[in-house]
Amino acid sequence: MHRAKPNWRRRCNLILYMNEGWDPKWGGALQLWDSHMQTRVESIDCLLNRAVLFNTPNALHGFPDPLACPENKSRKSLQWYYYTVDEAADAMPVATTYYARPADSPIKHLLVKLDNFALRAYAWAKRRLGLSDALISRVMSMLPSRKGR
Repeated sequence: MHRAKPNWRRRCNLILYMNEGWDPKWGGALQLWDSHMQTRVESIDCLLNRAVLFNTPNALHGFPDPLACPENKSRKSLQWYYYTVDEAADAMPVATTYYARPADSPIKHLLVKLDNFALRAYAWAKRRLGLSDALISRVMSMLPSRKGR
């Protein structure tokens, strides 16, 4: 869904990679999975000027593996989203659902389920209590950072 337009639904993604001199051994490939999250269908390296266009609804995709690039390199991409208006009367914002991969540990599977629960609780609180992303960002910025620990 669109952040400001709750009746807009994302229909497709276009990703353009801008990684000059990227070595595929460093990771960062886009993984596309089947609809049951059982089989990786495709792995697309994030090479310079490579573009990937795909339908978004129910497209299980991501780059879940940690990057192994040198410190002076980073994975760069531009992403564009195409939205359409969803005229369904009961169209409510839906949080993204994340999935663990079949080979991930039981702990990872549990953490992904907890994350999905938290996202749905947050989406509910935004709808029912009028919380905003800006308010939550301000609250989160007051919490101590865990970076570098």
